[in-house]
Amino acid sequence: MTIIKLKNELEKLIAKGHGRKIVCVDKSKVTHALEADGCCIIPVTSAEIQTHEMMDDDGGWKVLANGCNATRTALVITAEC
Repeated sequence: MTIIKLKNELEKLIAKGHGRKIVCVDKSKVTHALEADGCCIIPVTSAEIQTHEMMDDDGGWKVLANGCNATRTALVITAEC
């Protein structure tokens, strides 16, 4: 993804009211064939708004007072190769 493409995507999201959402990285989808060789910086392939369940400080799922799992809507970046 280029800076211009990311800028255009971000402008669309801001126009839709997502300007104050947190930015997260989906580590399960951040992969590259050269990681085993020490590659640490890989290109971003997508950035989209997603809702996901949150973890608590103890490593479990965060549960609200009403018993429901807590969720967060965020801009999620992936980097699949």
